[in-house]
This record gives sequence, C-alpha cells and structure tokens, in this order.
Amino acid sequence: QGPVELIARSLGFNNITTIDQLRHAFPNLDSVDHKRRRAAPCAFEKYYPRIEAVVLFGEPVRWETSLQLLVDVILSDGQPSLAPDTVKHPHLPLLACNMDLQWMAEAVMPRFGHGAFLLCLENLYKKITGHDMVYTALIGKPSEITYRHGEHVLQQQANKMGIPPVKNIYCIGDNICTDIFGANLYNKYLQNRLRDSKQSQAAAQNNGHQSSRSIDNLIGAVGELNGASNCYSVLVETGVFSKTGGSPVSLDHSPRDFLPVESSYQEPTFSTHNVLQAVHLIFKQENFH
Repeated sequence: QGPVELIARSLGFNNITTIDQLRHAFPNLDSVDHKRRRAAPCAFEKYYPRIEAVVLFGEPVRWETSLQLLVDVILSDGQPSLAPDTVKHPHLPLLACNMDLQWMAEAVMPRFGHGAFLLCLENLYKKITGHDMVYTALIGKPSEITYRHGEHVLQQQANKMGIPPVKNIYCIGDNICTDIFGANLYNKYLQNRLRDSKQSQAAAQNNGHQSSRSIDNLIGAVGELNGASNCYSVLVETGVFSKTGGSPVSLDHSPRDFLPVESSYQEPTFSTHNVLQAVHLIFKQENFH
C-alpha cells in the first residue's frame, strides 16, 4: 500500500511491477475474492517479462492476494504464466524491510505489522516446498545495517554543523523486538568494530556469501562516516511496550533470521514513560543544559 512504485524508483529500481499490476496481468492467479475475478486470462501472459527479484516494503491491504501471487512468483522463478516442472532452490532474490511483528495504533492492543505478513509468507513457502524461504537481505530495524546508516546520517549532520563526531548515540523506541533489540545489536557492533575490523575484512575476502543481515559489506564503504563508541537503547511505555498490561512481548517475536536471541538484548539501557522524559534523560546524561 502507499506509493510503492514511487518509493521503488527513488531507491534506484527501474523496471517495476507492483502486486496490483501483476494481478491485472495474471487475473487467474487471484481467485479468493470472486467479485474481483475476471472471466478470461490475458492473451499476453506468456510474453510478460520475468520477475527478477522481489522487494517487500510493508504490509499489504489484501493479504490473501499478495501471499498467493508472491508464492506463485517465487515457485515459478519469476514466470507465473508457466507451472514449473521443479521448484528452483535457492529461489530468486528476496529483500524485505519493516520487520515489526506488531505496531501500536489507536487500538488498545498492538496491530499486526509487516513482520506478521512475512511470518505467513515464510510458513506458506516452507509448507509447500519443504524448504526455508531465504532472504537475500533484511533491511530495517533490528538489522544493524539500518543503525549503521543512521550513524552515517547523524555524523554527516554533525559535520555540517561543525561539531566533532558524535560519540554516544541514543535510540528511543517502544518495541523491544525491533527498537531496543536493534540498538543493542548495534552497540555490540560498535564495541567490536575496531577490534574485529581486520578480521572482518579478511573474512569478507575469503567468503563471498553474505547472510541476510550482514553488515560486513558496509565496512570501509566509500564516504562512510563513523565515530560513535556507544549506542544506548531507551525504552518508552507509550506504544507496543506497556508495564500495565497488554500483549506479552518477548524477543521470540523478532524476525526469524535473528533467532535465537540472547535475553540480554531485550534489556534497554534506560527506560522512561514517554519520549519527552527520554529527551530530558539524554540531556542529563550528556550534561546538556
């Protein structure tokens, strides 16, 4: 949902096919809602360009349509006009972001997020094929890559303002499984960055495979800005997390590729009731008056 095509083009993608465009090109694939079914298939289905990769930006409105068409694309290696003789594995490249299982809206309990949709897609693919769905990359919280980009932008702003590199980063969030978990993961990365930099570069040269959440390909990137020594996590109680009740939250709610997780990663460095209190706390920690 939203301006998906515009977002994709702004990220550098040129040949874009949205789920809605795919549904119109292959009307027989979307058959759950009888009111939306078309009587006859398109005569040009077999000439439709092959889908080369799948990028999952966020949760769709019609889950059944997206789940069905995505599974069709993955099983057919990007050519859903033809039933495959065998299922290719590993499948075509698959990237996903926005991995929150739940998020807080106006309802009294958290709502399903894109992480819930990804969980459905992963389990459907595993049930049908017997194989785990493989992500080429996972971007967004709690992935360290996202925090690495955040630090780059932060240091860039500090440089423009003429101030020294920022040493302490504070990440405020209401979700233990993404905000706090991700900040704690990045803090561990910062602690190990200098110690492990030579080892990481040597490993990258000897091993071409990158995991779905690898940060190694950003180390030493051209124009990369860094300088932080610590990444502190600040948990607020005005969203998914609540001390007074609601749905239980644990790191088991984290994305599949981040499991299992050490329980220490769910512990925030600081906790406050709301964002304003978190800002005051940060000012106090940094002796900013």
